[in-house]
Amino acid sequence: MKKLLIFLLFTSLAYSQTITFSGCVNLFDNQTFVFTKTSTDVNGRNVYQTTPIDGAQDCSGVGTCEFQISWNNTNNRWEFLADRGNGDFSSPFLIYHNSSASIPNPPNLTLGVWTENTDITGGVCGGNLTSGNGTLTGAVQSTNLSTEELSKNKLLLTSNPVKNSLDILSPLNQDAELFDYQGKLIKKFNLKKGQNNFDVSNLNTGIYLLKTNSETLKLIKN
Repeated sequence: MKKLLIFLLFTSLAYSQTITFSGCVNLFDNQTFVFTKTSTDVNGRNVYQTTPIDGAQDCSGVGTCEFQISWNNTNNRWEFLADRGNGDFSSPFLIYHNSSASIPNPPNLTLGVWTENTDITGGVCGGNLTSGNGTLTGAVQSTNLSTEELSKNKLLLTSNPVKNSLDILSPLNQDAELFDYQGKLIKKFNLKKGQNNFDVSNLNTGIYLLKTNSETLKLIKN
């Protein structure tokens, strides 16, 4: 039982829905920022933002410290953005970018390179983001294994374990059924090709099996 609890704790931490960042102290001061997952885009990649987004958190270098980490499909890269203070990220400052195609979460400091955008920063961030000048931990990835899984045309749980929201990336339109570990049918899902989101807040904590005609995936509910 002790080993099981340790495993579940480790798995929960590995799939945390928050990211912790510190870095570029000349612009952002010596602060630590927590990003929370706000959505998943149409490509199956999660979007993270600091909160609150209201212009209240001051930074000496860019005015306010309101950040977003999201995938830019046009430029094929992850981007670390700073809002201009209006909270909508309509024309943000690009601070860092990373061309690693990790899914569903952004890369950590060892996967690809978080390149400083010196056109905006003026080079005061100390160069590319590394373990020597910053931290980026939590819901970040060190490999591109999820991209490889997608290339095999497989169903992908882009949130697992889950708490309230179940995110499923499906390669095609199909039906799925959720069973508890005793084999009892709990829910039925009609999956659309692409990203799907379902409310599972009423599920009991435990382990479930998500089944389609061709696959069975294990789901952990916290």
